[in-house]
Amino acid sequence: MSLNKKTRKNLIIASVTAVLVVGFTLGLWFFVQYQSDQKTVEVQPVSYLSTSYWGDTTYSSGTAASDSTQEIYPSTEQTISDIYVTEGQQVSVGDPLLQYDKTKLELDVEAKDIAVKQAEIELDGGTLLDRWDEQTGHVLMTGPAAFVFDGEYEA
Repeated sequence: MSLNKKTRKNLIIASVTAVLVVGFTLGLWFFVQYQSDQKTVEVQPVSYLSTSYWGDTTYSSGTAASDSTQEIYPSTEQTISDIYVTEGQQVSVGDPLLQYDKTKLELDVEAKDIAVKQAEIELDGGTLLDRWDEQTGHVLMTGPAAFVFDGEYEA
């Protein structure tokens, strides 16, 4: 058994040594390849730059595009009543682009205003409708009338 352990130990040491030698050799080879691939660049002094005459005209072709273009996606729940700009027109911050039709919104506000000024109250005798009259300032109550009390009341 002792010989087997010794053989195993020697085998492990030999394997680790072989891996280290192969790793060192590959690393050295890659380093040498990297050093030999270095490119040299010719550097010119700034004084060599010329601002001399290049000619009367310069021609170029291509497409110019702005990097600050923004797409607009209007609400599908509202109707547009006015558009103040055209496609490709330059605008500034705060310029109105379009206006939605406010008719439906104004009707919704009016309906909610009316709902606030009146209320339905469910009672045992039926539904009582309370409504505030803006002209007189009175609260009007309409609904079914039912006999409730018979007798005298002293205040």
